[in-house]
Amino acid sequence: MSAIVDRLIGAGGRDTRLAAHDAFLEFERSIQLMRAGVVRALVDEEGCSLTEAARRLRISRQAAARLYDAAGESR
Repeated sequence: MSAIVDRLIGAGGRDTRLAAHDAFLEFERSIQLMRAGVVRALVDEEGCSLTEAARRLRISRQAAARLYDAAGESR
């Protein structure tokens, strides 16, 4: 087992794992920004209330409010 672990680490296993982790975090961040943009657009461009936007997205009103605020901060 030690030889297998040494070979995996020697072949860049740790770097590959860390790169995959970083890529996944960036993916999650992108999804969050997209969701925030959708809430902001529903409210600002479509005239929906936060409650209506939350209902359409099937999330809580509090989550919609956080996303709405986050979209304003990212501009």
